[in-house]
Amino acid sequence: MRDVVSPERAAGASAYRVEGLSEARITRVCKTAQGYFERGLPFDNDFDLRTPEKLYCTELVWRAFGAAGVDLCGNSLSGSKKFLLPVDLIRGGKLRWIADL
Repeated sequence: MRDVVSPERAAGASAYRVEGLSEARITRVCKTAQGYFERGLPFDNDFDLRTPEKLYCTELVWRAFGAAGVDLCGNSLSGSKKFLLPVDLIRGGKLRWIADL
C-alpha cells in the first residue's frame, strides 16, 4: 500500500468502506477480485468499461461489488459513460469515508 500512495505516485489517497454487507456478500466481493488476479487480467490502459477482459483499478472495485449485487455507482453511472472515476463510486452513496492516508 505504501508504494501505491507514496508521494512519488499519488498526491493523496482516502480509504472508504461499504457498510452493512452480509458476510456472504463480502466473501463474494473478495472472491471475485481474487479471481481477477488469479486469471491474470491485464490493466486496461484504455480505461474502457466495455472490455471486461481488461480492468483498471476503479473498474475492478466496481465489478467485484457488482458481482455481489452491490451497485456502487447508483445513479452516478449514466449509460453513455465509457469509464469510471473514483468520484463516481463516492457519489453513488454506498461508500463511507474512513480516513485520508
